[in-house]
Amino acid sequence: MLQTTKDGSKTLVRITEDMVGSRIDDLRMQLQEVVKAGGIEMVIDLEDVKIVDSLGMGLLVATHNSLKTKDGSLTLINVNPNIYNILTIMRLDKHFSIHKAV
Repeated sequence: MLQTTKDGSKTLVRITEDMVGSRIDDLRMQLQEVVKAGGIEMVIDLEDVKIVDSLGMGLLVATHNSLKTKDGSLTLINVNPNIYNILTIMRLDKHFSIHKAV
């Protein structure tokens, strides 16, 4: 579900499946472990993610909030254009960096 690579205070997290209700609890625990392990600057690669439901959106916001309390940051990369549109409509791009897949 998650593949992580750490480089100093920056952690690259690649999510390898859709962020939907049935998978959110496991994903939440894994992301919390990354934050607890000192992942202050987190870059989440969503290249393999085609669907993000409301629980997935909530998890992204919660991850951002957890990082923010540690003066950290969240960046999303390789975001599917449909997901990108939803994130920007929700104005989440005002809270963390979002980069559309090319």
